[in-house]
Amino acid sequence: SIPASKPETHAKFLHKLSLDRRRRDLGGDGDGAKSPSAATQKMTPLEESVKQFKARYKGTLLMIEVGYKFHFYGDDARDASKCLGIFAYQSRNYLTASVPVVRLHVYVRRLVQAGFRVGVIKQTETAALKASGESESGNKSGLFERKLVGLYTKARVET
Repeated sequence: SIPASKPETHAKFLHKLSLDRRRRDLGGDGDGAKSPSAATQKMTPLEESVKQFKARYKGTLLMIEVGYKFHFYGDDARDASKCLGIFAYQSRNYLTASVPVVRLHVYVRRLVQAGFRVGVIKQTETAALKASGESESGNKSGLFERKLVGLYTKARVET
């Protein structure tokens, strides 16, 4: 049998457990990006666009379509992982979590019921459009164009 732990030892363990030393976005500017004092790693074009969206839509939990998933970045990933019971992991410069595109309506509803204001950012062009040169951006390579297509609050979602 395992002996009972001392309360002070248990409290120290819980405190250490709550400190996630792998997170590089702690101490950042609140948008989930890592602090400039940390080891600098160049941001990808997607991460740059995430930073722009987060600056434009402050106070909104953003779901950003990347391929066949909606991704959460930074503090949004932490909040979504707690609310939805999904895994959040460190990916380059941001804490990241994701959900499948086909379950968007389910996850938006859960997040809104938990009190979040949810913004859905979708890709407005496809790989086929880019390959054929018919995309709005005009370039055949590079980042997909994305824009906010829905903003959901408790007033806009039926329960």
